[in-house]
Amino acid sequence: GVPALRGAVAGLYARDHGLSVGADQVLVTHGGKQALYMLMQALLDPGDEAVLLTPAWVSYLPQIGLAGGRAVCVPCEPREGFQPDPDRVIAAFTDRTRLVILNSPSNPTGCVIAPERLQAIDAAAEKRGIVVISDELYRSITFGGVEAACHGTLFDPTLSRTVLVDAVSKTWAMTGWRVGFVLGPRDLVGALGRIQGHLTS
Repeated sequence: GVPALRGAVAGLYARDHGLSVGADQVLVTHGGKQALYMLMQALLDPGDEAVLLTPAWVSYLPQIGLAGGRAVCVPCEPREGFQPDPDRVIAAFTDRTRLVILNSPSNPTGCVIAPERLQAIDAAAEKRGIVVISDELYRSITFGGVEAACHGTLFDPTLSRTVLVDAVSKTWAMTGWRVGFVLGPRDLVGALGRIQGHLTS
């Protein structure tokens, strides 16, 4: 992305969510889908594991598989409003786990994950060095006074180990524009930029 746009994204998250991130922690992509695909390519080697809450967005599983990774699915129950059980998520972590994907509000369930559940998952991931990917494309679309938290706001305001994925398609009703962005650790954002340089330029 052009420097002005990357700076604007960093500024938006600083203003609205109190994050302390620079433009060098932002990468602009061709929609949120490309951002997530490149994250799988950057973070997973063959045989690595990615923990995924299910029901899940249709493209997570193929993206993990295309990187040679193995999806470890943790079911979320309708009777619990599809809220993830942190103990079940944490029990799915192994020595091969490289990342966990959290999608709140969820596509397809609409579940807004309770902050205390996010906190428990995040704390366990931090201890094990597991990257938390927070897919937040639907964060601005909630009803009945419910608010979805920006993950970095809760736990990692400098995004030293957390990755946020967002796009203009939902919040700003600009679906056809295919503009997404990643915010995260500088080294990871740099790696994504190198992948993107060979993928789309």
